[in-house]
Amino acid sequence: MSIHRIARSISRGITKNIAKEITGRVSLITNGGFENGTTGWVVETDGIFAVETTIVHSGSQAAKLTIGTSGNNISQAINTVTGQSYSCSGWAYLDPTADSGYFYAGTSAFGGVISTPASTTTKGSWVFLICTFTAAGTTTYIGFGLTTNGGDIAYADDIEVYKA
Repeated sequence: MSIHRIARSISRGITKNIAKEITGRVSLITNGGFENGTTGWVVETDGIFAVETTIVHSGSQAAKLTIGTSGNNISQAINTVTGQSYSCSGWAYLDPTADSGYFYAGTSAFGGVISTPASTTTKGSWVFLICTFTAAGTTTYIGFGLTTNGGDIAYADDIEVYKA
């Protein structure tokens, strides 16, 4: 790991901790930086979900999603308040062959989308994405996925959800 990358990771970590101390807000997502591997996340059908240690936005790990023939999402259930507004944010990185990556909120693990998905088609660099949603129930699913062909790869890191 280069000195520059270490300094960037430390800087981002310090910035996140200061922001949490100032605002008192804690993300509703568990393991949004994937530092605890895949804990808290599930993958759709035949997609391959792993931890990445080379292409990361901050920290030492990120999510790596390889698309199967029909599986193209990872998701996590969070507790929400019906009618409450929330914001979801995260960083996405697409391999050159991927079409687009997106974050979304839904009423089921891989469907019932209740947000306008935040998406990117930028390849080869990290892109910050934000989506907003109003909870339709006491459980909402936050997901990251790809619209692409089987075998393509995308990465996600630093996923957070807060009450708006």
